[in-house]
Amino acid sequence: MFKRQINSVKKESKLTFFLNDEFVFEDDLFISPLDRGFQFGDGVFETIKAVNSVPFRLPQHYERMISTAKFLDIIEVLSLEKVANVISELIKRNDLINAQIRLTISSGKEGSSSPTFLVSAKPFKPYPEKLYQDGAIIINSKYRKCELTPAARIKTTSYEENLILRREAKKSLDCLESVVCNHDNFICEGSFSNVFAIIDGKVVTPDDDLPILPGVTRQTVIEICKENAIEVMEDRFFLEDFLSAEEVFLSSTLMDIMPVIKVLTYPEPDRTSGSVLKINVIGTGKPGPITTKLMKLFEQKINVECGHKK
Repeated sequence: MFKRQINSVKKESKLTFFLNDEFVFEDDLFISPLDRGFQFGDGVFETIKAVNSVPFRLPQHYERMISTAKFLDIIEVLSLEKVANVISELIKRNDLINAQIRLTISSGKEGSSSPTFLVSAKPFKPYPEKLYQDGAIIINSKYRKCELTPAARIKTTSYEENLILRREAKKSLDCLESVVCNHDNFICEGSFSNVFAIIDGKVVTPDDDLPILPGVTRQTVIEICKENAIEVMEDRFFLEDFLSAEEVFLSSTLMDIMPVIKVLTYPEPDRTSGSVLKINVIGTGKPGPITTKLMKLFEQKINVECGHKK
């Protein structure tokens, strides 16, 4: 079975990247300072996990990347077959077993119709196993999501909003994640993850009419629930429903499924950084049975699609 703690790289070596149409070492990489991705964050990216040298759910990540690129008027992109071949070659050249892959496309230099395309593959560094066993602590952000922003549901390299949320989590008792609501106090998403709650025995995740990025891992969890007769629904729920849920977990590409045992909240209505945070215990304060079952089923899904380590 795939284990998060197994060694992801066989030996230390200089990593190879793919830039536009060639494989290069990091020291030989050159991206123009006039590139709009560098100047304005005008680009898209996808993070993909490879297990046993096989990218998990590559077609789904590719389709989301292409959809976002078209939304940003970035038209010239590599085919799925070409991207798959590049990833396979990078994994081989970098001598990787489990890898963290990133695809980045920017709109290129001002006045140019040629985008910049960069692919990296580096050793996968798992989250501490203790977090999966004991559960994570997160914070409900003092910030709010807006449905009307044009980038609310796409994954772009303009990532500062997410980084602000991550810093908020880090500064708040070193929480793993910061989960944000919209202005109506409906739970939306985390800075790098989607959110699930077990409410009245049902698995519920915020619907994609809210300002969320519909994650590939989120969709995989929904799929697993349907395959295993676990009731699942996409719906809206308030912060108070979230805090009183029987179980809570997060999902993301690099994290898979992460149980949550506590949520920190700011006092209302004074949601400021200097406020004393309230600790809200989720359920029994331990990873719950449905979350634990889904974690095992998700691992099985990875093993089926990416194969067992030989």
